[in-house]
Amino acid sequence: MKTLLFVAILLLPAFSLTAQTSLKEGPTVNGVRLGATQNEVRARFGKPLSQERREAEPCVGGTELTMRYRGAVITLWDDPNDASRFTVGRIEVTSAAWPVSGVRVGQSSGSVRAKFGKPDAQEPDQRTKLSVWYYEMTDDSPGNTHFTFRNGKLIKITAIYLMC
Repeated sequence: MKTLLFVAILLLPAFSLTAQTSLKEGPTVNGVRLGATQNEVRARFGKPLSQERREAEPCVGGTELTMRYRGAVITLWDDPNDASRFTVGRIEVTSAAWPVSGVRVGQSSGSVRAKFGKPDAQEPDQRTKLSVWYYEMTDDSPGNTHFTFRNGKLIKITAIYLMC
């Protein structure tokens, strides 16, 4: 019995190191996730390098606010019930400076698979050498997180709510 307990204790760290992270609610980028408010984005990312307001795509409707940071673009959509309130609908990361739920741009496809498991769908493109992996979110928060790779290296991470 003592030997079995000893072996279990030795193996426990190995199991915790291989535990996969779920993306069913979307990823977290510097403490911000889809649905966060504009104030939460500013508190975690600071003042953006630039900010642009424009009419959102017809599917989304209303106004879209895009906040650009070095290596990250965060798009917020206005609340249909309160046009002064914006929430995050899309996050795109292209820099290793911003960890996304434990992975960073520049890591290998193997490290992304180890962290999040097998993707729900993959789109390889032999001509461009790009491959996009999709991890779907839940029906309660429809959307996906997709990882774009070039030659097996992560170059972009995008999380988005699907509105249509």
